[in-house]
Amino acid sequence: LNGINMNKVTYIEQGLPTSFTVNVEPPIRNVPPLKLMFLGRISPFKGLHILIAALDSFSDVDFELSIFGSADGTDYKSLLKEKTKNKSNIYWKGKLDQSRVLEEMKQHDILCLCSTFSEMSPLVIQEARAARIPVLASNVNGNKEQMENGASGFLFEMNNVESLKVELVKIKEDRNQLIEMKGKILMPRNFKDVADDYIKLYQKTIKK
Repeated sequence: LNGINMNKVTYIEQGLPTSFTVNVEPPIRNVPPLKLMFLGRISPFKGLHILIAALDSFSDVDFELSIFGSADGTDYKSLLKEKTKNKSNIYWKGKLDQSRVLEEMKQHDILCLCSTFSEMSPLVIQEARAARIPVLASNVNGNKEQMENGASGFLFEMNNVESLKVELVKIKEDRNQLIEMKGKILMPRNFKDVADDYIKLYQKTIKK
């Protein structure tokens, strides 16, 4: 769009540390409730309020939501905790240490990423791939490029509670689809793959 010669553009997909890309068996759970996970900054930009609003339409026995992350310095987290204080299926679990991310993800069925703006390229989506769990994400730049809707996850319209509810209904009513999806998720690349690509690019550039 900015007139850059495409011959001068190289795309190198990011990766994760090797410790995150050890192949693991996909977690299989076929009993209610479905376990949702939110992992990230507790900020309006990450759309946790949209997810909480959507869950109001479901029974507490349909879904559980575990919330991991730190507040953004505003009253946003306090307001949401007050809103959910009587919800028996929503758990505020604080900041998650990086060393425990993969193991914690494997205890859940779906990672929820309800971004209200275009992302860069969230590493948390690749971490979910490493844990072999699907992602339920808003259809914004940065999210949608890392996912195949209906194959490795589910996309809903940004800032749209009704659209998110539609996807949650699909997930609730067809758990077999979710189980099949977990078995097909491709592992993310690791840092060595990324480094090799950069070395090849540098070598190619030097030769020019």
